[in-house]
Order: sequence, then C-alpha cells, then structure tokens
Amino acid sequence: MEFLKNFRVRVGRFLLNRQNGKVQRKKRVHNLNTANNIGFVYVYKNEDEFRIVEDIISELRTDLKNVKALVYLPYDKLKDYVPQKLSIDYISPADLNWVYHPGKKYSNEFVRSKFDVLIDLNFSDFFPLDYVMTVTKADFKVGLYDEKKASIYDLMIKVSKEERIELAVKEIMDFLKLLQPA
Repeated sequence: MEFLKNFRVRVGRFLLNRQNGKVQRKKRVHNLNTANNIGFVYVYKNEDEFRIVEDIISELRTDLKNVKALVYLPYDKLKDYVPQKLSIDYISPADLNWVYHPGKKYSNEFVRSKFDVLIDLNFSDFFPLDYVMTVTKADFKVGLYDEKKASIYDLMIKVSKEERIELAVKEIMDFLKLLQPA
C-alpha cells in the first residue's frame, strides 16, 4: 500500500514539475504594510495549533487585510467538528485526485485568488499543499525552510522542527514587518 502511495506522489510531483514552468506570476516582494491580500496553507493537526492560525488571521483582519486560508483536514469526518469560518476553506482526502492534486471547488477558488503574500505553515513535507503553493500565482510566497522547496518559495524562514507553530508564525510575521520591499 505504501508503495502505491509513493508511486502516486511521484507521478503527482512529475506532473506538477511539468506544470510549474507554465505558471506565470509577477514576483514582487511585499511586507505586512504593502500586502492587502494574504493567504495561508496549513495541515490541521490539533485544536491548539489551529487556534494560533485563527488568531493570526483575526489579527491581520483588524489591520484591514483580506485573509484566506486553505486548511487540509486529514480525515473527512473532522469537517463536522471543525468550526466553519468565512475566511477558511477546508479540503480533505476526498478532495484529492489520484495523484494527490487538490481539485475541488475550495482548492480551485483558493488557487485562483490573487494574493500579495502566500504563507505555508507546514513543518512537514505535504505534497497536496506543495501543489497549491506551486500553482498559485501569489506575488510573494513564504514558507518554512526546506531545501527541497527552494523552487516554490520566494522567502524561507528557518525554524527548528522541534519548535511549535506558534514560534513559526511569530518569526514569519516579525520578518514580514521588518522586510523592506525594493
């Protein structure tokens, strides 16, 4: 079973790499002052981490930013228990095609959205959200440091994998406040 899953991911990555060269976007550095539309991608792990993501979304909204998030729920049944938010769209295993590309309504809408800054909050390698980060035409893509994702991100922030998401969010937000676009 694991062999089949790995094969499907390899085929998905191959197809994504072919598509990656066709994604045309205008790369532009943004900080929190110049960004009006901000997106997040995240894999739901537990309620505590999810509240941290919700808090940063709320904080950015008080600064009059348009914020959207695409959250991957590992189990379909979690959709019934996780509170539905206007700014947060959820995808689950049922929303992935055979090669793990998200392709349902919410993920397609998210990919078509115009983001000034798109932030990946995943500590682990998770292909479906790598797909979203790659094909989205965001001006400035930010993620946690991972050599394998250098072609996806415009900026990577190095945070120890032992650290919690709380520190990662703080580091990314602090850096985006200090960053001076050219």
